[in-house]
Amino acid sequence: MAGKISKLLKLTIAMLSPDSEQRFLGVWKSFKYPYQWSKLPNPISHNESFIISDCLRLGMVMPFILHRSLTTNCFRPLVFTNLQEQTGLHRNQVASAVIRCWSIVAKCSRLVFKFPLTNSDYEDLKKNLKEERQALTALFSDFMGLFNLHACYHLLQHARTFGNLQIQKSEQKRWSTAFSKFSSTYQL
Repeated sequence: MAGKISKLLKLTIAMLSPDSEQRFLGVWKSFKYPYQWSKLPNPISHNESFIISDCLRLGMVMPFILHRSLTTNCFRPLVFTNLQEQTGLHRNQVASAVIRCWSIVAKCSRLVFKFPLTNSDYEDLKKNLKEERQALTALFSDFMGLFNLHACYHLLQHARTFGNLQIQKSEQKRWSTAFSKFSSTYQL
């Protein structure tokens, strides 16, 4: 998830015009983070220094920051034209599509790290991962064939198979405790 967010950040920043980068940074600096979080570094000049936890936090806040800073005029002209042709969207829909893409990535990240997952959570995860794949590949051709995106294709299966290991671990501990009490009582 973090690698995908890092790639999406680089591609999003590359779409912005120099004036828009300054506008983005203004919103970035004034954004109120949860008090437990340390301040994230400048995503334009320090995007290579983000660690996994920074990328995941970034994925949570970027939809809000982009919603406040991204408009139709923020894109580089050539990039904007290419996005319009690639997606078939109207001029005023392109910025919304980029923000929506970030929102879908944030939803997927939330569901991936949710514990415990219910059956409806698995269905939501399946739906959101499919939406994420479609949104990323529709907007950014660099995501075609990306390993991280392909790995997310198998994420649902792995979540169903291995997601209950925490439950199994607590169950094993309970049985181990019960067995040790039983064996000490009956001198096994």
